[in-house]
Amino acid sequence: MPVAIVTGANTGIGLAAAKNLAAQGYTTVLACRNQQKADAARTDIVGENGDADVQVMSIDQASLGHVRRFADEVAQRFGGVDVLVNNAGASPLRQEITEDGFEMQFGANYLAPFLLTHLLLPQLVTGESGDSRIVHLASVAHNIGRMRESTWRGRKPYFTLTAYGQSKMGNLMFNYALARRLPSGVSTFAIHPGSTSGAIPRNRSIGRSSRPSSRRTSRVG
Repeated sequence: MPVAIVTGANTGIGLAAAKNLAAQGYTTVLACRNQQKADAARTDIVGENGDADVQVMSIDQASLGHVRRFADEVAQRFGGVDVLVNNAGASPLRQEITEDGFEMQFGANYLAPFLLTHLLLPQLVTGESGDSRIVHLASVAHNIGRMRESTWRGRKPYFTLTAYGQSKMGNLMFNYALARRLPSGVSTFAIHPGSTSGAIPRNRSIGRSSRPSSRRTSRVG
C-alpha cells in the first residue's frame, strides 16, 4: 500500500488532505505535535473510511532535532514514501523563537520542512508508486517576502505578516531549487491554497515563546 505523510494533519487543510489520501487507499500518516488532536483526527478519518490505514506519529517543527527523530522513525517503519505534504506551520502574533534559536516562522515554516524533505528523500525515491510527490503549502504572501539573513534569529520590530512572507518565500525558492535536482520518479509542487478557516487564521500563535505573553497560545500540528 502506498504511504502518504501529512504534517499538521489534525485540523484544517492538513486534515482535509489526509482524509482525501486515506480515501484513495494510502497508508496515511498524521504527523502532528499534539497527539491528542491527532488521535481525534484519526478517529474522524477512520469513521469516514472504515478500512483506512491511518497512523499517528509525533513531530514538532519548532525543533530540528525532533524533525530528525521523526525522519528516523519513518525510515524504520516504512520502506518507501509516496506523498509528503509539508503543511504544518506557524504564524505567531508576537515574536517567538524555536528550540534552535530561529525566528519561529522561519524555523517552523521553512527550515523544518526543508530538513524533513531532504531526510525523507531516500524513502521518496523508493516509493511504491514510482511517482512520488512532495507538496509544499506555500502562500501568495511570498510576494511581500524578502530573504534577509539579519532576521533569521529574530526581527526588530516584529511584524507577523512580514515574517510569514519571508518563510513562504523560502518555501517557494526551495521548491524551485529542489525541482531542478530531484531524481526521476519524484516531483515537487508549491501551492497557494487560498483563504481558509484553518488553524493558523483562527489562532495564529504557536511554538515556544521567547518572552512571556498574556495571550493564550497554541501550535498547529
